[in-house]
Amino acid sequence: MSILYRRQIPLAITGFIVIVILVKIFFPNPIAIYWSVMFQQWSSLATAVSVGLGIIALLSFHIPRIIRKENEPIKFQWFYSISTIAIMAIFILVGLGLGPGSPQYS
Repeated sequence: MSILYRRQIPLAITGFIVIVILVKIFFPNPIAIYWSVMFQQWSSLATAVSVGLGIIALLSFHIPRIIRKENEPIKFQWFYSISTIAIMAIFILVGLGLGPGSPQYS
């Protein structure tokens, strides 16, 4: 894949979205407001998908390490995998428990 597809196109899309959001802030008009809200909603969706993929990747890496704990080259390395999964679970529970309306998110 060429450098154009890997760098320039994502930068152009990001720059366009930033310009639309800045236009909404400094020169509010209905079209800019509509597209700004649309981009922000899509970014929330993309963030949720990215977090889901990250959780799957983290679990697919650490669960096999916990299962084969006797065969690890470094002793007790599996303990770090357990603690990583436990901390991730705590963060998920706290985030879901408090919710986005909580004053801690403000």
